[in-house]
Amino acid sequence: MRRRFVIGIDSLDADQEKQFRDYIGPKGAWWHWIENLWLLTTKKDNVSAKEIRDKVRAINPTARVVVFEFPEDITWAASSSTNASGKKLADWLNTPWGDP
Repeated sequence: MRRRFVIGIDSLDADQEKQFRDYIGPKGAWWHWIENLWLLTTKKDNVSAKEIRDKVRAINPTARVVVFEFPEDITWAASSSTNASGKKLADWLNTPWGDP
């Protein structure tokens, strides 16, 4: 079963963002095209919204953070222009995020 997390984090500097990327990288596929917003999809059972929140708090105790886990049957919509690599925001959402 694929698990999907939406993570909002404010007040991380560049080094702290790297620490967070290093933390979520092994957990699954992640996306961070919008400042302060992260998406994580994983098949691991040992990940929870609380664990993610606690990791952010360990990286920066004063950061504002909210973590949501969404069920597999969510719906979504997105809009963007292409990035420098020719990809659209929805490309990732249609693959790891949307792939059951």
